[in-house]
Amino acid sequence: GETQEAARAISTLLGDLNPISRAAGLEACRDTAICGPDRLLVFLEDDAAGVRREAVRALASQPDDSGLDRRLSECLEDPDPRVRDEAAAALRQREGGAREAVRVLQSGSARGQEAALKALRGASAAARGAILEWAVARIEEARQLRTWQAGLSVQSSQPDSLEIQFLRHRLRSLREHRESEVVQALEALGSGDALRLAAR
Repeated sequence: GETQEAARAISTLLGDLNPISRAAGLEACRDTAICGPDRLLVFLEDDAAGVRREAVRALASQPDDSGLDRRLSECLEDPDPRVRDEAAAALRQREGGAREAVRVLQSGSARGQEAALKALRGASAAARGAILEWAVARIEEARQLRTWQAGLSVQSSQPDSLEIQFLRHRLRSLREHRESEVVQALEALGSGDALRLAAR
């Protein structure tokens, strides 16, 4: 009947060489029960970012499952920011999403941590505690970088070498990045926790 016809049409789209067709097939999977997670997971590895993004959306509509939450959290490390944003939104809606986002926050790359903070906006008290701990570590790193930078700024009668100029620039850049991460954490924490962090 209609279900078999829809399944054939979706299968045709998902198997197409054109990424727009594959993305359309994944979009159709969100609206039907035809596609299970096993069928969708393979598209997280697709070469086309638009297909990976649609795969995340389709997987987000699947029932809660810790293995699925882990796979969605891996998308927080995707090279495409739109896929990372979609994964963050998906994890925010899922029961185990905060746990997986905290895992990425604690051990992921810089881009994964940034996406994890987005996933943790409005999260539980336990997740806010992890964000606070992460942010405090970034504050301490920024303080240390500022101290090292100030140590290089000691006045001398000699002009700074190119190496010293480069090192000073690099330290400032790293410190500013750490401070930016703290601001992102403040956004994820919300007002009460953010004020406590700002006081530190």
